[in-house]
Amino acid sequence: MFKIDEIIRGKERSILPYQVIFFNINAQEALLPSDFMNADEYALYYLQKTGSFAIDVKNTKIHESKWLQKADLQQNTQLEHSCVGGGTFRTRVLDETFDSIFFEFETGARWRVYKRPFWREFVSFPFIERDNLGDFSFSNAIDADRFNGVEDRICFFKSLNYFVSAEISGFFSGIWYHLMPFEEFLSKMIIDKDFITEVIRVWAEFNLMVAEQYLKLGVNQILLCDDLGTGKGLFISPRLYEELIFPWHQKLACLCHKYKAFCHLHSHGNINDILPLIAAAGIDILNPVDLREGMDVEKLLREYEKMSFYVSLQGLIGDDWSFSSVEKTLKKMKGLQSEYRRVLLRIDLVSEDTDKQSFADLMELTKKCCWG
Repeated sequence: MFKIDEIIRGKERSILPYQVIFFNINAQEALLPSDFMNADEYALYYLQKTGSFAIDVKNTKIHESKWLQKADLQQNTQLEHSCVGGGTFRTRVLDETFDSIFFEFETGARWRVYKRPFWREFVSFPFIERDNLGDFSFSNAIDADRFNGVEDRICFFKSLNYFVSAEISGFFSGIWYHLMPFEEFLSKMIIDKDFITEVIRVWAEFNLMVAEQYLKLGVNQILLCDDLGTGKGLFISPRLYEELIFPWHQKLACLCHKYKAFCHLHSHGNINDILPLIAAAGIDILNPVDLREGMDVEKLLREYEKMSFYVSLQGLIGDDWSFSSVEKTLKKMKGLQSEYRRVLLRIDLVSEDTDKQSFADLMELTKKCCWG
C-alpha cells in the first residue's frame, strides 16, 4: 500500500485517497454495525469495508457512558467529531435515557445529545458573563489515563500502513464548544480583547501539550476543528484571525513538523480571505473544501502549492446524487490529482436514507475510481 504522506507532499499522483463520512452515527450503525467488536476490530472493519485511508486513535474510554464511548469511536473512524466536539476530554453522565444523554465535560461545559434523530444541544458553559479566569484551571493535559492504549493502537494501524491521526480541540471552535457561548466569545473579542487573549492562551497551551503527547507516541497527523466561517464568509475579520488565532495555528504546525508529522485544519466556510495566513502558518491539509461555500479546489491547488486539500464530494455533487454523477466527479478529481497531486477526498454522501445495496455499490465504485 502506498504511503499517504507521499500524496500530501505531492510525490504521488496515481492514487486518490478518501475517507467515507456518514451523515450521522445512526447512518453508520445501520450500514456498518459495531456490535460484538472491540475498538480496533471495529476500526479495521470500517477501514476495510470502505477503503478509507485514515484512523483516529484517541482513547474513547475516558467517557463514562458506554453509548458515548461507542459513538465517539464511530466518529474516530471517520475523522469526525460531532458527538463530543473533538479533543480528548473526559465526560461524566448527568442523565441518560434511550433517546438522549446529558453530560458534563471536564471543562465544566454541559451538552445534551439526542440519539434518535441525532443532534446536540449546548446547555451551559463555565464562562458566562465573566471577565477573568478566576480559579478556573484544567486537569493534567498529559496524564496517563488520557492516553491509555493509544501507543498500541498507533503501532497496530501503522503496521497495516494506515494513516494515523489524533484530533485536538481547536483554538477557536474549541472555546465555544467547551468554555463560553459562541456569541459571547465573538463579542468579547472586540469589547474585552485582553480577557479573550488570555482565555485563548490557556486553552491553546493545554491543547498543544495534548498534541505533543500524541506526536511523541507517533501519530502521522494532528487534526483540529476550527470552523472559521460559513458559506457567506468569515465569523471574524482577517485582522482578528491574524492577531488571536493565527499564532496558535502556527505554533501547532511547527510542533507537528518538529515530529515529522502533518497539521490538518478542519474549517467549514468561505475562508478564502485568510487562506494566505493559513498557508503561512504552515497548515498542511485543509478540510473540507466545499464548492458550495465558495472553495474551488482547482484554484486552491494552483495558488497554494504547499498545501493538500481534502475535498467534499457532496460539495461537488449536491444532495441529490446518482451513481453516474459520482463516477463523473470521481474521474474529474482523479484528473486533478494526476495534474496537481495533493488531493484527498471526503465521500460524504451516506445518510440514514441510503440502503445497504446502494452503500455497497457506492463503496465498490469509489474503490474502483480512486484506487484503480
